[in-house]
Amino acid sequence: MAAVLSGAKTTTTSLLRRYEAEGEPLPVPGGRSVLVDSPERPVALVEVTEVRVVPLAEVDPGHAPDEGEGCATVAEWRSSHEACRHGAPVREAIGGPVS
Repeated sequence: MAAVLSGAKTTTTSLLRRYEAEGEPLPVPGGRSVLVDSPERPVALVEVTEVRVVPLAEVDPGHAPDEGEGCATVAEWRSSHEACRHGAPVREAIGGPVS
């Protein structure tokens, strides 16, 4: 949450298959949500400004630093997200391996 509040994190990534597996619609530009702290107190209002669905290999270089996870390059970002998307929690959430 600190990265969002400081402005270091201005973008995020989700797996499309996870939305599909959970029957959830994709976020839409203009959508808003409240960011809450551990005691469930509202601390910020987050607004979706853009939604893009692209293959992992096509994520642009600007996305890596904007996600605020410490990845300096898009190659480093892709490597960390490849490892995550093939992990057990993701496989369980989408009902199988990511293809």
